[in-house]
Amino acid sequence: MSVGLLVISLISCREPAVIRRKEKKVDLAHVCKFKADKIYTSIKLLAIYPCQQRKNDKFNVYVCKGLENKDTILIFEPCKQVPDFVYDKQFENALCILTKDIENENIATISIDVPNTFNIESNYKYMFGKVSLLLD
Repeated sequence: MSVGLLVISLISCREPAVIRRKEKKVDLAHVCKFKADKIYTSIKLLAIYPCQQRKNDKFNVYVCKGLENKDTILIFEPCKQVPDFVYDKQFENALCILTKDIENENIATISIDVPNTFNIESNYKYMFGKVSLLLD
């Protein structure tokens, strides 16, 4: 009996699994660009994949859901420190894409750090820009 308790104790005290990410080259040819038709688009942040190494040719990835149109939107931001407010639950209902922050980039292939299971579906939309905070 004591051996069984020891095994259960060892299993329950294990560290949580770390999601391994690797650099992935992504072709954007099969995905449509996001086009904003308002001053801002309210979003819900689903996932964040920051760059693991800061390089000029890499991008942070924000996976978002448009609150009005329900589109899945990928925001590619040039590699830099992710702002603290995107992690703050207090601001989760105030995140948005400002139309003025959408860059008119025509990059066909990008480099991102994502889990092996990460795939860009053909119905996703993408943009180059940043996540903003909209406060009254």
